[in-house]
Amino acid sequence: MARHILKIATAAIFLTIPVQAQNDEDNTRGGAAVYRSLGVDRAHMRTGPSTDYPIEWVLVRKGLPLEVLRRYGRWAQVKEPDGAMGWMKSSYLSTNRTAMVIERTRTVFAQPKATAEAIYKVEPGVSGRVISCADAWCHLDFGGKKGWLPRIHIWGTYPGEEIGG
Repeated sequence: MARHILKIATAAIFLTIPVQAQNDEDNTRGGAAVYRSLGVDRAHMRTGPSTDYPIEWVLVRKGLPLEVLRRYGRWAQVKEPDGAMGWMKSSYLSTNRTAMVIERTRTVFAQPKATAEAIYKVEPGVSGRVISCADAWCHLDFGGKKGWLPRIHIWGTYPGEEIGG
């Protein structure tokens, strides 16, 4: 119970800080949210954009896809695949695009169509490097094993977003 009270209290503090979206070299959607990945082995996710705010989560998975919702100075408000949100130093983020398999085990295909050869399966929670995405399909690299997945089966890209080539 105390943990919930603490979260409510910190949320009230969070709402009072003046945060505005900022454009910079890492934000290419005109001030809108963008996907990035965790570029370090360990990062603190805080309740606000400063080391003065408490650590709420510790992320320990380099390559984890993160959605950058907004920026405040050298800080980024991020959302991770499970929906948890918090602030971290922007320097912890990488522009390398990754995506995570969601919900259940998925079949990876040799080509971007459901009638293509099924080449292997990937468990939920597994992240891969995004090679490209077009229309409803994304080409991913899971530790050297490449293949295609329907975009709706991964977290880390926006509908209709073109990636790579």
